[in-house]
Amino acid sequence: MKRAKLRKIMPEKISRDVKHEALSLIQQGQKQVDVAATLGISDRTIRRARSKARKHGDIEGGQKKAGPKPKLTPEMENVIPFFILIADYIQLLVRMVFYDPAAYLHEYVSEFDKRYPGMGLTVSHLSKILIAKDLNRKKVLFLYAILICSFLWRQGNMTQS
Repeated sequence: MKRAKLRKIMPEKISRDVKHEALSLIQQGQKQVDVAATLGISDRTIRRARSKARKHGDIEGGQKKAGPKPKLTPEMENVIPFFILIADYIQLLVRMVFYDPAAYLHEYVSEFDKRYPGMGLTVSHLSKILIAKDLNRKKVLFLYAILICSFLWRQGNMTQS
């Protein structure tokens, strides 16, 4: 019973076709009040449709979207490939440090420039990247020593069994 009362209070939604027809009749020179009476819609509905068409380019434009706002804006989405590329470069630099931990920073930079010419990596940038990754020569050499010891330990355990 409550639903029946709500239906009387809230009229059915007016279709886009009716709104488009109303706007086309007004463009043909008919008065807004006459068009509203002819189509059985309110004058206010026509005014809203005209206003939305002017502002948003659509008679139902400007409606709020349901749900949370997107976390990434279109501007941010345009930059994502750039950051993925940078992440790949940083991975390459870290691999280079692990491959040859005794090399100097300028040697890493020159090797990087050979692989990616024109990127403009400097020793200063590389130093900042390695600091941000918490890498230095002692840590890399220490990790290598642990890796070698564990490898030798496994080799020794395999030969004993």
